[in-house]
Amino acid sequence: MKIDTIKIFNKSIFILLPLMSACTQTQEMKTADGQAAISVECSGPLSSWQSCYEKIGSICGAYGYEVISSTLDGNTIRGNESDKRVIIARCKK
Repeated sequence: MKIDTIKIFNKSIFILLPLMSACTQTQEMKTADGQAAISVECSGPLSSWQSCYEKIGSICGAYGYEVISSTLDGNTIRGNESDKRVIIARCKK
């Protein structure tokens, strides 16, 4: 009985962990006027706008940054809410 419970628990972790994780992706890009910018995507049910801002802050450091745009795309995928948050910012220098 204990072995079956452990197997079910282990399978549950592998299924639930990706759903619960907060994903932060960054990409360097150019704005329409040719200036360097950073696109930061913070998606997932455990992610927040704060995680996006923290990531931009860690990239730009003491100079700070200017937010060019921010978007939120809320979707329901297989019954789970998933918010795709994207901030495009430019580091100040």
